[in-house]
Amino acid sequence: MRKNRENKNLRNVQLIKNFPVEFYNYLIKSATCLIGNSSSFIREASFFGTPTVLIGNRQQNREVGANVIKSSFKETELIKKIKKQMGKKYKKNYLYGNGNAASKIYKIFITLSPPIQKQLKY
Repeated sequence: MRKNRENKNLRNVQLIKNFPVEFYNYLIKSATCLIGNSSSFIREASFFGTPTVLIGNRQQNREVGANVIKSSFKETELIKKIKKQMGKKYKKNYLYGNGNAASKIYKIFITLSPPIQKQLKY
């Protein structure tokens, strides 16, 4: 991708290394298809049901939702799988939770009485 960008071979394509947090989930939810090897493509994209093509073995042995299909870096295979995912929409998958982890942790935390190891002296 970088080589094509540097050679100005990419038209109508913008490469962005990092998105601001406030836009990232919106973009994942709104995307027609996600292509790459990000763990967020497994976790967040499955929550939104966004079609995903996971490239390579970086996320090997991780459980994935129905929205994820795996591909090698082989160009013909990759193109075939991208075309297969385009235009699809999957049901939400709660494989990695339903977004309520913080409230569950809080409820458990307030019931605990951990021993105090350090005290401040004034």
